[in-house]
Amino acid sequence: MKLAPSCADGVKIYSTPSAVEGEYKEVALLNSTANTGLTSEAGMMKSMRKKAAAVGANGIIVGGINEPSAGAKIAGAVFGTGAERKGKSVAIFVVSDTARVRAFCANALSGQD
Repeated sequence: MKLAPSCADGVKIYSTPSAVEGEYKEVALLNSTANTGLTSEAGMMKSMRKKAAAVGANGIIVGGINEPSAGAKIAGAVFGTGAERKGKSVAIFVVSDTARVRAFCANALSGQD
């Protein structure tokens, strides 16, 4: 399936597959890794939304973000290496959501957010 890229802000985030309204197709598996000292969970979600938009998805089903243990965070801080936060999600294309995304992205691109 080849989809046209959209804007990241038009990508909706779903907590579970059952939360998706309507029929959808899986487009891509998204993996994100970030240093806990440099990136928040919100930053990781923003990154996943950008990746999803780039492949033409208009939604993401969040698979979870794994936080490193407190000990790993402390060791990373002591040694200056940081600890890694990892996230996995599935980028999806919701057929019935096309008009919303098209309108939202047109407004976002014209600065009328």
